[in-house]
Amino acid sequence: MIFIALLDIFLLSIIVLWSADELRQLHATSSPLRSALFYVLAITAFGWIAHIVQTHVVTWWALTLHTIVATVAIFAFGTHPPHGSPRHELDRHSSRRPV
Repeated sequence: MIFIALLDIFLLSIIVLWSADELRQLHATSSPLRSALFYVLAITAFGWIAHIVQTHVVTWWALTLHTIVATVAIFAFGTHPPHGSPRHELDRHSSRRPV
């Protein structure tokens, strides 16, 4: 059972990192609903980590849900260009080419 708890903590930490990265790139004034979603997701995942550390109880349904969300996070990390890359500059200024 400890292995499952450690696996779930690992998956939840991926979700927290993904949420923090998305919040770093978002502007709260331009997309407030998306910002609120990632704030709630990060807080909830961090709360689950604290709960698992205290109780060591993980249900299979929670582990399945966390695996799905962490898989989405891993694929989302792979599709984002690094901040400040030429592709990022082209997206921001679509009519200008990067130097």
